Amino acid sequence: MPIDGSPAEGYGCQTFATRRSLPEPDCTLRSYRYFSGIREDVGGVIDEDTVWQADTIHVVEDVTIADGVELVVQPGVQVVFDGYYALRVQGTLTAVGTADERIRFASSNPVAFTIDDAQTGCWHGIRFDNTPSHNQPSRIAFCDIEYSKAVGDEPHGGAFYLFGFSKVRIENCLIRNCLALRGGAFYCTAHASPEIVGNLINKCYALETGSIIISVYAYPKLICNTMTGNTLLNESEFDNTLPVHNFISKPILFNNIVYGNQHIYFLGGQIYEGKPYYIRFNDIEEGYDGEGNIADDPGFYNAGDDPFTLGDNSPCIDAGTSDIPWIELPATDIVGNPRIHNGRIDMGCYEWDPTTDSDPIPPDIVSDLELRIYPNPFYPTTNIEFSVAERGRTTLTIYNVRGQKIATLIDEDLSEGSHIICWDATDTVTGIYFCMLQNDGKNLACKMLLLRWDINAEDDED
Repeated sequence: MPIDGSPAEGYGCQTFATRRSLPEPDCTLRSYRYFSGIREDVGGVIDEDTVWQADTIHVVEDVTIADGVELVVQPGVQVVFDGYYALRVQGTLTAVGTADERIRFASSNPVAFTIDDAQTGCWHGIRFDNTPSHNQPSRIAFCDIEYSKAVGDEPHGGAFYLFGFSKVRIENCLIRNCLALRGGAFYCTAHASPEIVGNLINKCYALETGSIIISVYAYPKLICNTMTGNTLLNESEFDNTLPVHNFISKPILFNNIVYGNQHIYFLGGQIYEGKPYYIRFNDIEEGYDGEGNIADDPGFYNAGDDPFTLGDNSPCIDAGTSDIPWIELPATDIVGNPRIHNGRIDMGCYEWDPTTDSDPIPPDIVSDLELRIYPNPFYPTTNIEFSVAERGRTTLTIYNVRGQKIATLIDEDLSEGSHIICWDATDTVTGIYFCMLQNDGKNLACKMLLLRWDINAEDDED
């Protein structure tokens, strides 16, 4: 029988009836140092139990949580990194926000973030590198983790690097705009077996291998995640690399959506060298052997603040399974809705609720023009969502800062209500632009920031 908590748990011929859940920290038994107020600057080694509860924590050099020490980050805290610094965990990290008060880990200068190996506009991720196993489990939940890179001397794991340590649960987090040479969001090796549950992984990049995750001699558990819009920038169609890349590993994937991730590997697919027995009830583009797997368009709603929620006709609704013996499912999804609805669970990080009106701007209550751009900053494409109050001639035009027209996206009669269009700015130079919506004599403009992958691209707007 494997030792309880072993990374090999669930991979032999044994049947495990019990489920392991990570305990909540008991702050009553420890004495913590508190960082509170409007702003705190931190750096160096944290050698005593500490709580970050300031509005904004500025990381001004690498931070290391020492062996045997716990760092607690309170809900609503913004942790911004003023340079290419890492949060290194040798003890315990407890960063548990809520659906309404998320914790944010990000660069303090995201507009300088570029899709390449530059170390500007980014930080260096959360790194568990040979963390001693006698420490309490780390838990990272309801966090936004953005604009992180792993390049240079430590090129693995854009958002998370896990070497030889498994007592980590990453739950209901948004992991976006991260990049690494290998493993755009995650890199797991040396028998690491983290629990990666209910996360949205979007717009992560790998210069060589695994835009989402790489597992090397590792056993990560990926449950109920939505992994979409991630890109492999490897330029050789013959390099055997895919968004979920495995080497002598047995990742568990249940209830995930792995769809719309770009690569050029000539054999296609989304998962390299997985084991069908451990890959079940997922929506995987181009398909994958394994019980309950489908290969259908997930039917994302593609609008509002959460564009990857499931539309009313999504094939992922009620298509998952709650029978996963190796892990405990979260109580809620990424936005705080009950994780299991009417006794069934959906694929992906959002649970569909038929009682919720899925139209963010119902035509009968639109009172004026509305305009929203996401993502912003962006490259090479962004979504432009807008609404008009009355049917009539509608134009949607892009201008540069000099007032010169760059593109006309729409010039036609449109019905009242909500509309969405994608602008492909691949051939447009870096700079600030304005999107102008005009309808029935009314105008509305929104500023946009285009950031190219090539940092050497000339910017005619400077």
